[in-house]
Amino acid sequence: SIATAGGEARVGGTVTLNGVQESDFADGTDPKAIIQKLQVDMDVSIDDAFLSALPNGAKLAAQLQSFADQGLATHADGKFHSKIAFHQGMMTFDGKSMPAPAPPPAPPQRR
Repeated sequence: SIATAGGEARVGGTVTLNGVQESDFADGTDPKAIIQKLQVDMDVSIDDAFLSALPNGAKLAAQLQSFADQGLATHADGKFHSKIAFHQGMMTFDGKSMPAPAPPPAPPQRR
């Protein structure tokens, strides 16, 4: 946790690799395979007062509110909160999958 006079940000949780074997790290092994064995469970909360003390806190608060509006976090009692999980290659926030980012625009074609 990190605290200021007005509030705090707190992150807790676990990160584990289940069923990992020495062969998972052998030359030529697809590194994406180990991602399937990664399990992350985190609990994150950030006080509004903590955000307001940050240089770009208002911008960050607006981004977090966007997450809350999508059901990926909650905003109640003066704090944002979310349970973040990563299991079998899938990340969720408060039990909901994060929408995939839009693909970048195609580069202009030269003639």
